[in-house]
Amino acid sequence: MEGNVINKDLLRETLAYIEAHPEEWDQTKWICESVACFAGRACLLSGDRPIFDPKWRFEAMRVAVGELGHDVGVRRRATDLLGIDEWQADDLFAQKNTLNDLRRIVAELCERE
Repeated sequence: MEGNVINKDLLRETLAYIEAHPEEWDQTKWICESVACFAGRACLLSGDRPIFDPKWRFEAMRVAVGELGHDVGVRRRATDLLGIDEWQADDLFAQKNTLNDLRRIVAELCERE
């Protein structure tokens, strides 16, 4: 999307959290108990609450946002919170990403503006 302002602070905060708490990071899980991928962690750091459903094997694929608890998919919410487009989200949220990949991608995104 044109006109997006990349949320560099949240990008850096999310990466710093993952680096400080690697045991709580799993790039293959949106949000599962205390473990989350980059997208899931960005949502949690923004105050969103995970919505757990047993049909998803106890993985939260949606989050409740704000006082009214409006629910949104983790990917959509994180993309919006971070101010990135769909291509950038594909790159950042890829399951194959290592911690070094996340560091590189965050650095590249923060250099763009």
